[in-house]
Amino acid sequence: MLFSKAAIFATATTLAGLVQAKVHLVKVGDGGLKFNPEAVPDVAVGDTVQFEFYPKNHSVAASAFTNPCVPLDPATANGTSSFFSGFIQVEPMDKFKPTFTILINDTAPIWFYCATGKHCQAGMAGVINP
Repeated sequence: MLFSKAAIFATATTLAGLVQAKVHLVKVGDGGLKFNPEAVPDVAVGDTVQFEFYPKNHSVAASAFTNPCVPLDPATANGTSSFFSGFIQVEPMDKFKPTFTILINDTAPIWFYCATGKHCQAGMAGVINP
């Protein structure tokens, strides 16, 4: 079977685009009331951010820089997608770590926090593309 150079180039270019997308891991609650890392720089359009949950009960929700412990209101988000993982309970003996993944659609900063109890007020907040 013969392929044109143009078809091979187009296929290689498409595959290269798929390979370039990265998964950025953020550990939620690993070692206390914190995200690790708290800041996730250089996340490109098409990359994903995967939040991996650790004991006990945590969540991840979109917020705004001006109101870090309040859920982002979709009506006033100015193009930023709001998201909420829901409350995710993980027991210390659990071998499986649940995850929540978001797709990055632009490179504007995305602020997030843990909405469980007073976790955010204790400092459990972070940012993508600070």
